Amino acid sequence: MFSFALLSANAATWYVDSSVGASGNGTAWGTAWQALSNVTGVKAGDTVYISGGASGSSQTYSVSSWKPAGGAVGNPITYQIGQDPAHNGTAIFSGSGTWFGGASYVIVSGNAGDGAMHFSCTGYGTAASINGDSNLRISYVNLGSNLSDGMDGQNVGSFELDHCYAYISDVSADHFFSVGFNGTAWDQNLIHDNTIYCPHLSSNANGADFFQIGGSGYTLYNNLLVGYNTSYTAGQHQDGLQTLNGSFIKVYGNTFLNIQNFCVFGDAYYGGFSSVHVYDNLFISESGAVFGTDGGYQGSLPCTFNDIVIANNTFDCPDNGGQPIALNNVSGFATTFVSCVVANNVIVNGGGIQSQGDTTSTFVDNVSLTAAQGKTDFVGYTSGSGTNNNYHLLAAASSLIGQGANESGYFVTDKDGNARPATGNWDIGAYQYSLVTTPVILVTPGNTSYGTVLAGTSVTNGFTVKNIGVGTLSGTASVGVPFSIASGGNYSLGAGQTQAVMVVFSPVVASNYSQTVTLTGGGGTNAIVSGSVASALAKVQFQITPAKQFILTIAGQNGHMYDIQATQDFITWTVIGTVTMGASGTLDFTDTNAASFSKRFYRIRE
Repeated sequence: MFSFALLSANAATWYVDSSVGASGNGTAWGTAWQALSNVTGVKAGDTVYISGGASGSSQTYSVSSWKPAGGAVGNPITYQIGQDPAHNGTAIFSGSGTWFGGASYVIVSGNAGDGAMHFSCTGYGTAASINGDSNLRISYVNLGSNLSDGMDGQNVGSFELDHCYAYISDVSADHFFSVGFNGTAWDQNLIHDNTIYCPHLSSNANGADFFQIGGSGYTLYNNLLVGYNTSYTAGQHQDGLQTLNGSFIKVYGNTFLNIQNFCVFGDAYYGGFSSVHVYDNLFISESGAVFGTDGGYQGSLPCTFNDIVIANNTFDCPDNGGQPIALNNVSGFATTFVSCVVANNVIVNGGGIQSQGDTTSTFVDNVSLTAAQGKTDFVGYTSGSGTNNNYHLLAAASSLIGQGANESGYFVTDKDGNARPATGNWDIGAYQYSLVTTPVILVTPGNTSYGTVLAGTSVTNGFTVKNIGVGTLSGTASVGVPFSIASGGNYSLGAGQTQAVMVVFSPVVASNYSQTVTLTGGGGTNAIVSGSVASALAKVQFQITPAKQFILTIAGQNGHMYDIQATQDFITWTVIGTVTMGASGTLDFTDTNAASFSKRFYRIRE
């Protein structure tokens, strides 16, 4: 789609390295510019390499609202992590407010060729403002773990966001991504291979949206969108993708996990939709793909939905219900459906397909399964286990294998990219069945938090790698700083064998951190590790009263909330109280039940 591969015949290479003693002319590592603000004179087609220090280390660059110089049609300017071992560590962008202030004809890439994000952001509340930008790609960037907002902009074209990570931590956040595209055809804007976390409440549908997108001509594929439970305070209903009208939209190969409202919401507010294809996704949430007129519809009547395709998705509804699929979820406005198809979807534990009087669309070969049937039809399935499940088909899945309509007029591969048959019946669900003859990697858990630790200390956690295929699974595990692989980084596993991969968190600077553990072999996969660093950790001291009550003196950081936990066996820990630290940094808590136990041990967790 993009003309980024074309380079000027006179393209130059430049260098930025914050470790040099004095800023040079930027023409070599030895004479590198010291800061991004020193960069000058770059032309269309040039490449600017930014040093992350030696492999496994990091270097920091202070910048806010970074607006790098852009190139021209067919000749963008590329800002990329250094590629050699002396400079391909992690470049950390540090600042406040907004990290990226916008640019056109620019590539920003933390790709060092190993699948990891070698650009990382810290201190920012907003990742990027891209209003009016075009021909912009942001790639392999850890956008931050303490964001209030992700990206915003209108009239954006030829945009690509890929292989990035973001964690929205603000409990009043509205969204991660709110952008209007100006596309007019398929695949003109691409959002793919990203991992995004957004907060929500568990008690209702409220939570921050992931993608609020207006306009046409965009594709979301191979993303992992995860909603997480917290004390969310705003009134937004959490959707994976909410769009108010548009055309030429594709959503495929994504995993939607714990989205509180709708994973894909074709929310016709200003008008209908045309050519929207939703396929090969995993929806592990109460509600999946929903299209219909909004309750406050403002468009002309009848509202027309044309060429809406919802096909070969796998829906897993953990609480036995929800709204997996709806085509016309609101019946209060005159609505017309033309050439719409709902086909080959498998629904586990979910409600039915809602059509609300839609008699013209094609609903064919959609199958509902119980949790018990999921156990027999999928390679690994337990209700409520989320991404730890493996939704590939077993040979016993007779109601799914070869039972679906051939939809090759719309798409030709499954979620893994495997070809579906050009003729004849298809399998139902996101995966095409195949007799496994190769190793397949499974990593659990999918993400691990190290909590809050003290700068200069180390904490170790582990992942389990399993070969759920056949043959030998050979591969390696790698991760960016301040995490490192302690053991198990190389594995060679026969069918069914497992190995522990131990990851150490060793931060030296107070901040929030998140990195992707990249695991190769057997199709490859990723896991997320995160942690934060405080200048001082909570600690507890105690004294015993004559009545055999324990008075615990808690020390911690002002405004932070701490759980006081007790145990007798160091296995089962029970929260006996929760306190919020005041400005003094210490407070007393009395365990009035201490005399009831022959022994009791305590710890503090934030």
